Amino acid sequence: MGDGWLGWAANVICILWTLFVCVIFAMPNYLPVTSENMNYASVPRSSTGDAKASQELVEKVEGA
Repeated sequence: MGDGWLGWAANVICILWTLFVCVIFAMPNYLPVTSENMNYASVPRSSTGDAKASQELVEKVEGA
């Protein structure tokens, strides 16, 4: 889409949509939440965050 306003607008819309979807998909399907109906989307998301944080820590220690 190029470097113009259309490309910038498409990027902003895509980022906002991704943030929206990440929040909506992590919400429970039913209330009250029990272990049977819990949405486990937070498990891989937090695992990914933990792995990234560990990688950053290792790189910082090795680089020092």
